[in-house]
Amino acid sequence: GYLSQDFTLAKMGTNTASHLLGVALLMASLSTKPHPSQCLSAPRAVVIFCHGSGDTGPGAKSYVEAVALPFSLTALEGSGVVFEYPTAHPRPYRLAGGQISSV
Repeated sequence: GYLSQDFTLAKMGTNTASHLLGVALLMASLSTKPHPSQCLSAPRAVVIFCHGSGDTGPGAKSYVEAVALPFSLTALEGSGVVFEYPTAHPRPYRLAGGQISSV
């Protein structure tokens, strides 16, 4: 049978990158066949890393690449897992004295 999952990740700092990569690897290994409702171009899973206050998507990506074993990222991407590193829109950040920051 096919296995379908719906994962929603709360906003987390990049210090959980290693744990989330392990979760993504587990998700990718649960099923070798795509769900019937997926078209050929649909990813098997999407892992979204939300950066911490004042950081950016590229900063989170740099951190993940620094702490992850290179073959694990390659293996996950090769199995259809997509990684997203969005950047929050800059806005005044009260905890930084109202300075404009990506939070």
